Amino acid sequence: MKKILLVYVFVLIMFNLFSSCKSSPSNSILDRNTDKNISSLSKLSTYNWSLFDIPSGAHTTINGSTIQIVLPSPYMGIGVDSMGNYVYSKIGGTVSITCECKSGNGGCSPGQVGGTYACVMKECKNCSKLNSIEDANLNTILKEMIIVDTSEFSFIQSMEELEGKLILPQDFYNLPIVTSKLKELESHLLPSSNITLRKLVPISLLGYIVFIDIPADIDNTSPFLHIFGDSNSNTICNCDIGTDCPYKSKLVAKWCDATNCKKCTMSGSIYSFDSKVVQSLSIINGRIHLSN
Repeated sequence: MKKILLVYVFVLIMFNLFSSCKSSPSNSILDRNTDKNISSLSKLSTYNWSLFDIPSGAHTTINGSTIQIVLPSPYMGIGVDSMGNYVYSKIGGTVSITCECKSGNGGCSPGQVGGTYACVMKECKNCSKLNSIEDANLNTILKEMIIVDTSEFSFIQSMEELEGKLILPQDFYNLPIVTSKLKELESHLLPSSNITLRKLVPISLLGYIVFIDIPADIDNTSPFLHIFGDSNSNTICNCDIGTDCPYKSKLVAKWCDATNCKKCTMSGSIYSFDSKVVQSLSIINGRIHLSN
């Protein structure tokens, strides 16, 4: 996204909201290779997936049904509770996952699959995953949790970069650091000669993929999807279990809202920047998969 990048370089310098309390990042979640087996494993309903990848250098301990993860600097855990309040670990803090069988004969245990953890169901019919963030004063049970490097931001230059990556979970679009970055990005987009002709392009924010809706003529280097509802678009949100999962917006960001859907998938055709290469994109259990 060179055209946008030329205008936006100086904004990257401003993205240091947490820099006063942590050292400069040496790694990011994007630098880690995702296990190829995740593509097939993530389609199995017997996994209750965690929506994060494990940073290199993290120390993990499994004690019974609980996984404890001590994060390396500059990573931190961010969770959201049932009331929508955000909870932050310290830089290099500790997060944990507890697997609990709510219905059935047991068989709900933690395990590592590729670069992430999941609660693996066997005989259990309802395998619950409880997230918590721990520090000196807090041990809160959370609705969902992510692990981030708060300084990470980059443009996506090729479709290959997307394979196996996690999208930002919908509960975190109101996170102040996310809202701040989206506002900065929106305010520094180049002028367009045709704002009605638009496309979705991926960016990486906090190590998660976010799709942004921009005028098509201001970007000439990023892979893209046609926007939801466009006459030429097959980009859809599909609810397999539940009522519906419509697309939602926050500033320039777009995503499929699974509030009323237990299994919501986003799919569509993704094109290279010059439209010469096209692949099918699907998002299953929060992770992107590409196919020819």
